[in-house]
Formats: sequence, C-alpha cells, structure tokens
Amino acid sequence: MRRAAAAVSVLALAACGGASGGAQGTSTTSPAQAKSAIASTWTTFFSASTPLSTEISLLQNGNRHEAQIQALHKQMPADLSARVVSVAVSNGQATVTYDLISNGQPLLSSHSTGKAVLVAGRWLVSEGTFCSLVTLAGSSC
Repeated sequence: MRRAAAAVSVLALAACGGASGGAQGTSTTSPAQAKSAIASTWTTFFSASTPLSTEISLLQNGNRHEAQIQALHKQMPADLSARVVSVAVSNGQATVTYDLISNGQPLLSSHSTGKAVLVAGRWLVSEGTFCSLVTLAGSSC
C-alpha cells in the first residue's frame, strides 16, 4: 500500500519531466514516423533531465503550466524516465501506453495511458494527460 501511494505521487510529479534530446515532437508523414516522434516526445517530457523550456515546449498549452511544471519538477526523482510500450495514432491524436521508471523499475504494476496531440505540426503531450497527473498529486490544473 505504501509503495502504491508513493508510485501515485511520483506518477503525478512525473508530469513535469523530460529527457534531453534534439528536435522532438515534429510532425511526420508516415504512421511509423509519427509513432517514433510521439515516443520521442513522451520520453523527453517524462525525463527528469530535460530543461524546463523544453518541457514547456512539449506540452500542449505548456506556457499556461510553466509555474506548475517548475514547482513539481523540483520534487521528481533524479532518475525518472519513461518507457513507451505502444502508440496508436488516429486523426491528429494518439493514445500512448507507457511506464514511468525510477531505480530501474516501473513505478506502477500496470501500464499508464495518456494522450498526445498534433498541434501546429508537432506531437505534444496533451494538456488533459498533464492535468490528470497533476490532479493525482493533489493539485489543480
């Protein structure tokens, strides 16, 4: 029970992270390229090592959530990362199944699911996914 509570807190706090990398989230033409871009966006956003400016750029309406991202990011585990299990793309949106990893282990016993959206030619973590995770942490979005 205690591990589950900690996992929910870390899962919610993970909404602020991302991994370092190049140009993430760009639009692509083929389904395989779209899935690759979405996976890259997802792993970058949910990694503790991504700079704040990059995190903001990978979140739908990220500028609205800058202060919240910054505050939550300070509480994340230093080794937080994401592993994308699958991506299903349909009509400018995608369902992303993923695991959040800390200390080399998934934080939850089952996969998590979120949404990515195509905005101005870039795949971004949806604002709804971010807000759901923030709500789990006990904050409002």
